[in-house]
Amino acid sequence: MRKAIVAGLLIFSVVVPSQLTAQPADCSDGVVHDDGSFENGYGASSSAPGSHYAMRVDPPTLPALLESVCICWVRVGSDSTIFFDILVWDSDGPNGDPGTFLGSLDTVSASGVPNSLGENFYRYDLSALGLQVDHPVFIGPFWDPGADVNFFVCADQNGPTTQPAFFNVSRTNPPSVEIGQVGAFPEYRNLGIRAAFEATPGGCVPNATTLCLPANNRFEVSLFFHTTQGAGNMGDATAIPLDSLGLTGGGLFYFTNATDPQVLVKIVNGCPVNNRWWVFYAATTNVGFELTVTDTASPLFPGFNPRVYSNPDINAAPPVQDTQAFATCP
Repeated sequence: MRKAIVAGLLIFSVVVPSQLTAQPADCSDGVVHDDGSFENGYGASSSAPGSHYAMRVDPPTLPALLESVCICWVRVGSDSTIFFDILVWDSDGPNGDPGTFLGSLDTVSASGVPNSLGENFYRYDLSALGLQVDHPVFIGPFWDPGADVNFFVCADQNGPTTQPAFFNVSRTNPPSVEIGQVGAFPEYRNLGIRAAFEATPGGCVPNATTLCLPANNRFEVSLFFHTTQGAGNMGDATAIPLDSLGLTGGGLFYFTNATDPQVLVKIVNGCPVNNRWWVFYAATTNVGFELTVTDTASPLFPGFNPRVYSNPDINAAPPVQDTQAFATCP
């Protein structure tokens, strides 16, 4: 057993005798970064307040819905059942590190964990979280090493490529210690974490007057303005997507002057919070308008009908934060 001291805590990796194990059929799909063999297991000492590992998983296409996660476990103790949470983070931190917390599947378990290395995968359905991702994501387990002693996430140490991975002992913060920079893991390549994604089936087609949010795909957003002020005017507002700034959830509209944007709109994935997609917008105008938002991905679900948000002419438009907008989560 190897050990290293990180931030005053003992972090362990363990090597146990290897044994061939057939890969479960339900973990052969999706994204596989490992080479199919595992030479080690990574965890934490029983004195640590927690053990949290997360590896970056790269969806084959973006945007995508996170459907399921497979985690490979190994043990060296007598207890063969581990209880843990599965956490997901965006890769929008500095240098592509774990950043925004996206959601979690809490209090799941793996029973009959082997005490020999192999493809000891356990599959978990995450589709209910409704996580549409626009970047690679960091996925991994958090468990209490004091309660579930001598459990380890499988580690591939001879694969041809290396996936970024991090760990720490806190569930509430992104894992911040890069595994490849720690002496206890000198041969790290991949963790035993796999994920399956579904390409987002949105039918929105962006054009000069239509935003497709988030990430140019699912929600169709347009704005019609009208006013009697001055000489009077009306028409379709011009759309300005903010993808070039990495702001894939939002966009702007202007009425007649390209240097004077009038309305900022963003779509927020609130599915992990209240099983709804949220519509937020803020306007700097007293011109009348109707903002129309349509979910093109889920025409059969309740709440598909377009949401229309109106502002009367000659009225300062208040900000809107509609957290009940679309009940169209997976």
